[in-house]
Amino acid sequence: MKTLAGMMHVTAAMGPLPASGEFLPPRLAPTEPTLLVVGILGVAVIVGGLGLLLWLGTRRPGEH
Repeated sequence: MKTLAGMMHVTAAMGPLPASGEFLPPRLAPTEPTLLVVGILGVAVIVGGLGLLLWLGTRRPGEH
C-alpha cells in the first residue's frame, strides 16, 4: 500500500472529498473570517519564528 498506485486506489475508493466543514456539525464548521484569522496568525508565527532564528543566528557570542 506504500506505492503510488496503492495510494491512488485508496483515494479513489474514498470517493470525492467533502467540502471544508462537512465533517463537523454546522456550529463547529469553520467560517471564512475564522479561517482568515487562523491564516494571519499562522503567517505571523512563521515570520516571527524565522525572525527569531535569524536574530539568534546573527548575534556574536559576546553580545547579550
